[in-house]
Amino acid sequence: MNVPTREFCVDGLQLRLAWQDSHVKWFFGRHPLGTYHEEVVSSLWTHEACRGGVIFDVGCHVGWFTCLACLSAPLSTVYGFDISDEMVLHTRQNLALNMCRNGQAVHVGLSDKAGWAYFDPAAKAGASIVGRGVSRACPVRTTTIDEWCGSNDSWPSLVKIDAEGAELDILRGMDRTLGTSRPRVFVEVHGHLQGPENPSPVEVVRHLLDRGYEVREVLKMKDGSGQSLVRSVEKDSPVGANSVLFAQAIG
Repeated sequence: MNVPTREFCVDGLQLRLAWQDSHVKWFFGRHPLGTYHEEVVSSLWTHEACRGGVIFDVGCHVGWFTCLACLSAPLSTVYGFDISDEMVLHTRQNLALNMCRNGQAVHVGLSDKAGWAYFDPAAKAGASIVGRGVSRACPVRTTTIDEWCGSNDSWPSLVKIDAEGAELDILRGMDRTLGTSRPRVFVEVHGHLQGPENPSPVEVVRHLLDRGYEVREVLKMKDGSGQSLVRSVEKDSPVGANSVLFAQAIG
């Protein structure tokens, strides 16, 4: 594939991204060579993905975490989901660049019910759900993780959710999955987006705790020491406005 690329090394894995994409340059071009976006989370994700199974990357953007999972566990099946058709195309391109034949990019909105939602395709950090009245709003069909898994007979052992404020709706739409296959879950919370339609980080924590999960917060997206900094989170513990949680089923 004859496109400009930039190479990254994550815990010994060599990953390439198509470098002509403005979204990739905005996310990763801000960091000095040899570093990258969300270093600690990327390392934790790679470690968990090595355990194999079916892996979901919800809100896959350009496919960074989708590709990392594919490379970490070449015998696993990895699905990257995004509501933006543009991001799905970028993810497919990066999967091809990295020869990740065990990965697929799926164009669908995941939520708490099937139907339609509207998103802002111009958001650099990732397409975000918006009201129908926004002038640049684009429609996308939605389903739930439970419905998608049932239709495709594929249940995840590891899930990452980065959905720009829609994370609680997505978790509500996977209650059956949380109760049966009990996947490990990374979820980025977006307290800085709080509004009438956006959940607080505490609500996300409560939802997971109520379903028999223990929750930890990644304290730093990046850490020069190379150590993963996490702390346990209780039901009413304060959580950073824009941080990543890692949840595991108890027992």
